Amino acid sequence: MRKSGIELLRILGIFCVISIHACGIIENLPVQGAGAETVRLLNCLGNVGVSIFILISGYFGVKRDWLKIIRLELMVVFYSVCAAVLMRLVWPQDYPRSEILLLLEQSVLPVLTRKHWYFTCYICLLVFAPYINLPVEKLSRKGFGTLILLGYFLFGLAPTFLRFEIMRDGGKGLVNMILLYYIGRYIRLYADWKMKRGACILLLTVFLGLAWISTFIPVRTMLFALDFLNDYSFTMTGIAVTALYLFKDVCFTSKGVNRIAAHVFGIYILNEPVMRLLNVWIFHFDENKTAGKLLPLWLTALIFAVFICCLILDVLRQSLLGKTEKVLAGRIREAAGAAIAVLRERKIPERITALLKEEPRKIENPNHQ
Repeated sequence: MRKSGIELLRILGIFCVISIHACGIIENLPVQGAGAETVRLLNCLGNVGVSIFILISGYFGVKRDWLKIIRLELMVVFYSVCAAVLMRLVWPQDYPRSEILLLLEQSVLPVLTRKHWYFTCYICLLVFAPYINLPVEKLSRKGFGTLILLGYFLFGLAPTFLRFEIMRDGGKGLVNMILLYYIGRYIRLYADWKMKRGACILLLTVFLGLAWISTFIPVRTMLFALDFLNDYSFTMTGIAVTALYLFKDVCFTSKGVNRIAAHVFGIYILNEPVMRLLNVWIFHFDENKTAGKLLPLWLTALIFAVFICCLILDVLRQSLLGKTEKVLAGRIREAAGAAIAVLRERKIPERITALLKEEPRKIENPNHQ
């Protein structure tokens, strides 16, 4: 059984993700007083959620598992199609026929259309795991550390302090994900020491404080721009790494915590549509609520309600469709394996390679004498 400390951190990570999406519900409404400070705090914590997931993946390591990849794909397709149909029924004026067809297209091909950026990047991480893990296996400790430092300087530190960003994705892309994965692997292989709890809390306070200050004291010049809230920033990475050190050595086991953590991916996929529906049916966020003193309580209630509803839905899906999903995934893998075997038997890859290597023939000019 896995340590429940890290599984608890995984659960806290999904709360961070839900929190940032909750801020999106009220982003176009006026917010004042304690509500404004709450929104700032949630914005500081929200972007660290996915970084926590990736660091945990790096800490344990990932391998290519086609059955797991297919099952995740089936789960996301099922949830996405159901959400698209429900959105059409609830908001027909916002989702005309052309819009719903596009949404269904994205729902059927979630990886290729990047419907959920983290899901797309995670599937890519699983598919290319044998190659992504090569530096981990082949490089020395010094070489692997140098690779991480160079990568983080270009894709983390530089865009944190400068107005320029190489990838232009705010850290929500495959490059930052692989970099965080490598950091998680490095911690497990070479830096798996126990950090004092007081030091962890102090570091978390410093990183969170810097991120919070940057929300109301923007620094932006022709060259420099302090960006402490994007996924690639050293504050978000610092919070995620420190949280991993804080929770990885928490020694307790809980079947309940581990079972809840097993549903985090499903909660991640479901949280946005569920949040929109709860806002329409129950919470009704408007200017009166966002300007009032009770906004922190309303936001907290929304976050927990979304988490509980998504957890219940994913438990139901797994209970009702889990066996069918497993059988279907196995058959898809078998069919794909049989198709690849046929291609290999007919030497299709070799023929394509030979064709690519073949030099183009010279075409003679018939008018040339």
